[in-house]
Amino acid sequence: MKSISPVWVAVAIVVILIGAAIVVTAWRAKLANPGGNPGAKTAFQPSRPLGQHTEGGRRVFGNVEVQGPSLVQRDAQGNEVWSAQTTGAVEVSDKDERVRASGVVWKLTRGKDTVAVVSQRMELTWRGGDVEFGGDIDIRASGDRRFTAKRARFETGTDKLICEGGVAWNAGRYSAGADKLVIDVRNKKIRLRGNVKLVART
Repeated sequence: MKSISPVWVAVAIVVILIGAAIVVTAWRAKLANPGGNPGAKTAFQPSRPLGQHTEGGRRVFGNVEVQGPSLVQRDAQGNEVWSAQTTGAVEVSDKDERVRASGVVWKLTRGKDTVAVVSQRMELTWRGGDVEFGGDIDIRASGDRRFTAKRARFETGTDKLICEGGVAWNAGRYSAGADKLVIDVRNKKIRLRGNVKLVART
């Protein structure tokens, strides 16, 4: 029996490897273009219900957790940054990595201080970016301090809630209006800015 030349063995191995590479390339092309049109690009679905991401009832997107109507954002150590309850729809967009919710009650607690926002809409990036609120917004701070605004933004890195658009403040017998409201939770300060008008009720 003649022995097979090492040269032919090497040639056979090369042929097998080339064939495998062709099969893998064709398989990847099929996944990228399931319709079979060589010039077509895969259609992107910009939004989908979070229910499609279910994992034991809990859904995780970056540092945002979703379970039923509840949302929680956590820091790198796993500590809660804020929490929210929703009564409307919750959607996630893969394209811009944003979570959107409607009918939101959002809460931020630092020690004994709590800030709550009731908003028609909430939107954020699930990688830990700022939280944006829209629609008629009602803000409650610790004590009897209550504010309303048309839009607001919570800066995750500074623990500041910045409100704009018809800002109004009510606290006991005092009320005020301003262009802008800044609630600095970390430093326990509240500031009204721009065209501030203070009224004391008797």
